[in-house]
Amino acid sequence: MDKSGEQTIKYGVTPVDVMASMSGLDFVRAIFARRLPEPPIMQTVEPFDCTAEPGVVVIHSVPALRHYNPIGSVHGGYAAILLDSAMGLAVQSTLPAGTGYATLEFNACSMPAAASPPRRRASPMQEIG
Repeated sequence: MDKSGEQTIKYGVTPVDVMASMSGLDFVRAIFARRLPEPPIMQTVEPFDCTAEPGVVVIHSVPALRHYNPIGSVHGGYAAILLDSAMGLAVQSTLPAGTGYATLEFNACSMPAAASPPRRRASPMQEIG
């Protein structure tokens, strides 16, 4: 905890043996509860108030000025990080201990302008395989 009483966020990669010893849901919830380090990519979007249920992950984030592109809207990469993270963690939340996943393809054809914070990304999982 820092001087204000806030829990300090630690970023890093969880060792494979630790990850493999947990169900996917327990692993995701441990990250959100800060019992395990948050993935380094999350430093970019600073998520908060995240939740996980089997097959469903919700990630909240508020875009900052550094997330804006030259035309004054939120960069598509910001949304892509949130969407890829929510989708991947939703899949992870359904897996048994010792099992993992990888994103093989991510396609976003059209996205509306992300002009009004906060952003909420929920990813109900449709199918594994």
